[in-house]
Amino acid sequence: MRGQVIMLDTMHWPGEVRTPGFPFLREDVDLRLAEVRAAANMIENLRGDCEPHRYTDDHAAALNALIEARIEGRDVVQPTAAVQDEGVAELLRALGASTRERADDDRERKSVRRARAAAGKAGTAKKRAKRASGRARSAPRSDHRAPLGSSTQNGCGVFTLP
Repeated sequence: MRGQVIMLDTMHWPGEVRTPGFPFLREDVDLRLAEVRAAANMIENLRGDCEPHRYTDDHAAALNALIEARIEGRDVVQPTAAVQDEGVAELLRALGASTRERADDDRERKSVRRARAAAGKAGTAKKRAKRASGRARSAPRSDHRAPLGSSTQNGCGVFTLP
């Protein structure tokens, strides 16, 4: 654990294996049970037969090729910033495209949900209206109107007409 972070390495190349000499390893650390369980589950999920021949250390291979080129006197050219930036730009474009696709998918799902909800509400309103029309019939219309400024009383109270 370093600071508030639990660190887990799953594989080291032979040249990387060493006795850890980090001062923080000697410190007492308070761990929550959930953290310990999560780490144990992660380790259990990674358990299996180790087949190191299936993996290659590309960094070490590239470094060895660079060293061999220098020993043989060949020119070693460091990639220019433009080449490095190109890789970053490509990565950012791919990330942006992925983000836009995800946003489009989310918008599409939301619009489908809204359409379904609206259809459900419309169907419910239609059913309510149908039920209400079957229960209550409107009262016959009266041609009698109260004079302006007078009061009339209905079941809800007294209203002054304009």
